[in-house]
Amino acid sequence: MQDLRVTLVQANQICEDKEANFSNYTLLLQSVETDLILLPEMFQTGFSMNTTGLKEKYVESNSIQWLKRLAKNKNAAIYTSFIIKENDAVYNRGVFVSPNGEVRSYDKRKLFCLAGEDTFFTAGGSETIVQYLGWNLQLQICYDLRFPEIVRNRILPNQRAAYDAILYVANWPS
Repeated sequence: MQDLRVTLVQANQICEDKEANFSNYTLLLQSVETDLILLPEMFQTGFSMNTTGLKEKYVESNSIQWLKRLAKNKNAAIYTSFIIKENDAVYNRGVFVSPNGEVRSYDKRKLFCLAGEDTFFTAGGSETIVQYLGWNLQLQICYDLRFPEIVRNRILPNQRAAYDAILYVANWPS
């Protein structure tokens, strides 16, 4: 397994302004050369319960198209999350975008009930482990961190752990 250079991005997000946040990340990442970029949870809106105004359709998402362009231009994978509407449900969906344009997703499983997140979002039901540059990476979002039982590693039949590292994206607004 090769070394994995990771860039963690902490940004002052502009609340519910996707275009301003896209511009901000473009500027922040201008000189970054890395293998993997982690952007905050709900990277292009800040943490919001405004699902009606901010949700995107998964396949047709402008945010996914922006992430694909960024991943290709930076030759780096990107992991983040944003608000997705699929069928009749709305998810806080993590997306892992590879430089070749492949997208894998993970729906946040543990919603932050104290803030009412469970009123606006549907919880995901399964883990997602992606392979990238020889690493198996478990995808997680924010409040999932409080529930270690959902990321308990296990040994596979080939005597290898199911994953090598956990990627958490979070957004803890004031």
